[in-house]
Amino acid sequence: KKMEGSILLKAYKTVNGSAITAGSDYDAKFSFELADSAGLVLQTKSNAANVVDFDLITYNEPGVHTYKITEKTVTGMPDITIDTTEFTITVTVTQDQTDPSKLTAEVTNAEKTTAAGTETITYADGVGVTFNNIEAKKGDLEVSKTVVSDLAADADQYFGFTVTLDDTTITGTYGDMSFED
Repeated sequence: KKMEGSILLKAYKTVNGSAITAGSDYDAKFSFELADSAGLVLQTKSNAANVVDFDLITYNEPGVHTYKITEKTVTGMPDITIDTTEFTITVTVTQDQTDPSKLTAEVTNAEKTTAAGTETITYADGVGVTFNNIEAKKGDLEVSKTVVSDLAADADQYFGFTVTLDDTTITGTYGDMSFED
């Protein structure tokens, strides 16, 4: 009898650290590639809400298989910065001790590679493989002054404004405005 075993690999997707919900603007908008150790792309899948399910991978013999999961560049979303993290997943396929016709496939190692380096992560049914995109937050603010005075010189007086933002991560100078934490 032919030996057979399989595994279903998955990943997760967030934007600004929040899960994507079904029917939202980001549902099914991002694409992910599953490639083998030689770099050959085996599957390309889109996110369904915050989950990326790859097709079942079937094995016919014991062995060790290495895969890379990456996010593809997105078009039509100029405010989104793609997560360039590369996840390396190692799947070990072994012969079942109680039924020699069955193979057992399991993730035996997972690594996350970013610009900062590579670290071992916990796969945890794909939860450890989470891509987080950053969306630049934009807003409009218009500030004006109206001077009610009989003195013409008052119209040229300097009036300072303080704008307090809820998002304390925004710092720096934008246009004529400076933000500080």
